[in-house]
Amino acid sequence: MNFNFYFSGRISFSPKGQDCLPLVLTFTSTGELNFKFNKGWNGGISYRYLHYRAGNEDYNLTAKGNFVTDLAVNYTQKKV
Repeated sequence: MNFNFYFSGRISFSPKGQDCLPLVLTFTSTGELNFKFNKGWNGGISYRYLHYRAGNEDYNLTAKGNFVTDLAVNYTQKKV
């Protein structure tokens, strides 16, 4: 399943060039892929992405975006 969101992050009543909302995310994305095998192995890989965004109202400071990946693997035994 994948979710992507886009936001303008702008103030409608402010003058052009000074209408950015500081640190408001403009684009985010997440995704995940899970697996399960019959022999007890299961797990998944997922990611999160945050796009670059304005650090202040006139966009002369920029907060860097980031990309994070998680990997999980698990082994389960039946009770003896």
